[in-house]
Amino acid sequence: RVANDMAAAGFKILSQPIGTGMLANLTPDSINPSSPWSNINVRMAAEYAIDKDALAKTFGFGYAMPVYQICGPNSAGYDASLPGRKYDVAKAKQLLTDGGYPDGFKTTIIAAPFGLNTDMVVAIQAYLAKVGIKCDLQFPAAAQAQQIINNPPPLNSLIVNPYMLYANANRIFSFYFNEPSPGANKGLKHPPGWADLLAATLATPQVDPVLAKKCEDAIYNDCTFIPLTTSLGLIAATNSVQDSGIGTRGSQTYWNPDNVWLSK
Repeated sequence: RVANDMAAAGFKILSQPIGTGMLANLTPDSINPSSPWSNINVRMAAEYAIDKDALAKTFGFGYAMPVYQICGPNSAGYDASLPGRKYDVAKAKQLLTDGGYPDGFKTTIIAAPFGLNTDMVVAIQAYLAKVGIKCDLQFPAAAQAQQIINNPPPLNSLIVNPYMLYANANRIFSFYFNEPSPGANKGLKHPPGWADLLAATLATPQVDPVLAKKCEDAIYNDCTFIPLTTSLGLIAATNSVQDSGIGTRGSQTYWNPDNVWLSK
C-alpha cells in the first residue's frame, strides 16, 4: 500500500528479483496426529479453498503475486512442472470428505504481527468457511506471538508467520524445514524421507538443481505448509538516484555505493 502511494506521488519503486521477499503462508500443527491438520487431504483442501490470485490482487497493490511452491522462479529449487493447487471449492470440499471431515471442522488461526495484513487473514477465514473450516482468529502482540512460534503450537491450529524467500533454495530448506525441526516450526510434520533429501541437497558445494527440486517436490506433494502470496522487497527512491544496484541481487541490503550517483 505504501509503495503504491509513493509511486503515485512520483517516486520510483525498486524491487527485488521475483522469488525473493516475504512469503505469507499458513503453517499447520501437522506433527500432532490428533490434529485435523495431520491429514494431508485436509491440508490440500485448505489450499484449494483459498483464492490466492484474488488475495494478491486485493492486498498486493500490484507488488504481490500468488505462490504455489516455496521456491521462487529465480531459485534452483523452483519446479516449473508443478501444477499448483489453484482455487477450486468443489475439490476442496471433496478432499475434506475424503479426509473424514465432510461437514468441516473448527480450528484456530494464530496471526503473528510481523509484516501482517490483518484484512488478508480475515479474507482467508472467509474462504475456509465456504468449505466448512470455521476459523477462530487470534492476533497476539509481538512478544506473545514469538513465544507461540518458538514452542509447539496449540492443538488444531494454523500459524500465519511470513517466511523469507532466500534466493538460495538450500537456505530456505535448512532454515524452515531443518532436521530436527527449527524453533519456528516445531509443530510441522516433514514429508516422508525428508531427512535424507535435505542431507543430500545440503552436502553439495553448489546448489544442485536436481536435488533442490526433489526437496521442493517433497514439500509440495505432501502439502507440508500452505503458501499464499509473496510481496517483493520494495524500496522507494527519488528519480535522481541512478545506478544504485538496489534490487539486482537476492539480498535487499545489497547496493552499489561506489557507483550510485544523483542526476539533476
